[in-house]
Amino acid sequence: MEFLMKTRTLILYLYILALPILLSLPGCSSKIKGMSDFSYVRDGWDMFRNSEQGQSHDTISIGQPMELLWRKEFGGRIYGSPVINNGLGVLPALDKRLYYFNPETGSEIGSFKMDASVGASPSISENLLYVAEEKTDGRVRCININSGREVWVRRLGDVSSPIVISDRLVFVGNYRGTFFCLNSLTGEINWVIETNSPIRGGAAVSEDCVYFGSTNGFAYCVNLTDGSVKWKFETERAIHTSPAVSTVCYITSTDGNLYALDAATGDLLWKFATDGQIFSSPIASHEAAYFGSNDGRLYSISRAGRLIWQFDAGSIINSTPLVTSGSVVVGTGDGRIVFLERSTGEIMKEFVAKSGVRSTPVYYNGKVYVACTEKRLYCFGQPDSSRAEMAL
Repeated sequence: MEFLMKTRTLILYLYILALPILLSLPGCSSKIKGMSDFSYVRDGWDMFRNSEQGQSHDTISIGQPMELLWRKEFGGRIYGSPVINNGLGVLPALDKRLYYFNPETGSEIGSFKMDASVGASPSISENLLYVAEEKTDGRVRCININSGREVWVRRLGDVSSPIVISDRLVFVGNYRGTFFCLNSLTGEINWVIETNSPIRGGAAVSEDCVYFGSTNGFAYCVNLTDGSVKWKFETERAIHTSPAVSTVCYITSTDGNLYALDAATGDLLWKFATDGQIFSSPIASHEAAYFGSNDGRLYSISRAGRLIWQFDAGSIINSTPLVTSGSVVVGTGDGRIVFLERSTGEIMKEFVAKSGVRSTPVYYNGKVYVACTEKRLYCFGQPDSSRAEMAL
């Protein structure tokens, strides 16, 4: 009996010693469904806005007429946008699952249990999938799509901002107010910036700088190499959105303003006021910035700060618009999915979803994908000619 008691004491002691190591291991299964035939291509929709700078997609043309091709219901609420590359779609959800789906049909390829909900948009780069978890310790995972195995995992603490990748660097922020720059292949932390207030939006990367906002009300411009702050600009309230950058840095704030800043210096060029808080990230083009507001309007504002057009949706717009060569697509809080003419803001097509839309519409292979909060993903495109002839 004494021998058994000593043995149990020894086992307990060894367990306590090993506990820190056990806790450092990846929390979800180290292997999810591998896609051995997947091969990364450069014409996919790989991350939030699918643009490092948050710019419009002027080489993409959405054909008309657009029709609903399919809708698919998943297991959890959806706040983030899917990513799609070479026939593989990846959808984040709040039911602690990550879903693989076929972008042609919407059929589910697999769903994978995570440790916490996935509220932000993931990213794909070089056959690697990057996904961030909210709650608990906020793991960011890099997963090899071919094998399904984790390449690395980092505990970054309650991450809900979209993952942005540029030149093998990963940029992400957490609820504690820390903004991280990681090596995309190893997960090693290159540098961090502390803002002491939750970071909800993603980053924009342009030349040697990365731009982001914090709920402390500041927009930051940071040196890409060492993380030194080049400038910061204070808005009147919290920033929940991602900047868009050309020679101008556009940032929206819950104070209801779109700010246009000199991207090199952070000097205020002008601001445009709306009548509501703004949770929609701007999209920049050579002639305008596009964004939605909780005043129920989608705006097109010229580079000089003048109103080009506004679309009255009649409901809050938290969704960041998809801006292509001739169209603007956006979702509304009451579940409308609207296709607008880019130069005038006139409605070209409108659909009604099951619930409100917070995510950003996604373009892939001639189709537009929109996720609504109540578990559904919608796919729009040109109707198949054979089906159209049968309908006639």
